[in-house]
Amino acid sequence: MSKKSIFLRGIDEDVYREVKLRAVLLGVSVSEIVNAALREWLKKPVIVKEKKDPSREIADSLVEKYLKEGKRGYIIVIDDGARSLLCSSIEEAIEKLRNLYEKEKFSKALIRKIEPRKVEFLEVGGSLLEIKRGL
Repeated sequence: MSKKSIFLRGIDEDVYREVKLRAVLLGVSVSEIVNAALREWLKKPVIVKEKKDPSREIADSLVEKYLKEGKRGYIIVIDDGARSLLCSSIEEAIEKLRNLYEKEKFSKALIRKIEPRKVEFLEVGGSLLEIKRGL
């Protein structure tokens, strides 16, 4: 196993002093303790929490609604759901956004195709992480 010098920032000084003291008492280096701690951390499942985005949640609920109604096309969600528009093509959605932005400024917009989201799974460290793909 190759070893490399790595410099870390943002380490709590009190924690580092305690680790260094214990390392001296045990007759090992701080690097050995850090490597052991990192190996242990890698054995644990990683939990990834997605940040909630109101625009995405609204788009998801609109997609479900329109799929049930048999509608196709694209949804535009503007300013976290203050307004939403249904368009038949991506070109129409982009054109509507351009026209709207020329008339009134808005801070955020999301375009989403009306289709079920594809979900893939990737196994990492013995737990499952859900990776969502799509717009």
